[in-house]
Amino acid sequence: MDRVEEGFRILCGSEPELAPLFDLVVNQVFVMTLPQEPGSGSSFDGVGLVYVNPLPDWSTQDVIECLVHEFAHTLLYLDALRHTHHPDYRLLDMPENEAETAITGRRRSIFFAFQSFLIAAEILTVRHRHPEICPGVGIHGSTPEILATAKRTYDRCMAHPNLDALATPRLKALLSDARTRMREIEQSM
Repeated sequence: MDRVEEGFRILCGSEPELAPLFDLVVNQVFVMTLPQEPGSGSSFDGVGLVYVNPLPDWSTQDVIECLVHEFAHTLLYLDALRHTHHPDYRLLDMPENEAETAITGRRRSIFFAFQSFLIAAEILTVRHRHPEICPGVGIHGSTPEILATAKRTYDRCMAHPNLDALATPRLKALLSDARTRMREIEQSM
């Protein structure tokens, strides 16, 4: 837990406006011990709960990226509850509505593709704004790799034949804003 708290302190020191918002929406951060899989997680079914399971060799950047990752998921869950991101959630799990995710490139429900694209944008934004704490290669891969995979995810999701049945205008606007940020990051490299 000390490693997670240290990462949180460093992140909040770099993004001071983040701390009160994080405290507002994340009710509990917990660490599970081995033999649990390393990584982090949150759930639409338990909004406000986050776990981070760091390996002993994780860098501070890795912890920060996991915190940003799960914080962004939590904010997206809350935004979806307030504004609705999907016209019909039942359609998301249909095999014809699968897409590659933006970070791992795995085929999953388009719900995860949308989420991962938005998470990738947040990870890249933190790296771009704070290269002193997140220099560009971390637990999510290298910045060029994430940019390439995320671009493919975005292009394929936006060209999906069922897009209007899968994403509300609100979600499409969030995706578009994230894509604009990614283009700016890519151009600055």
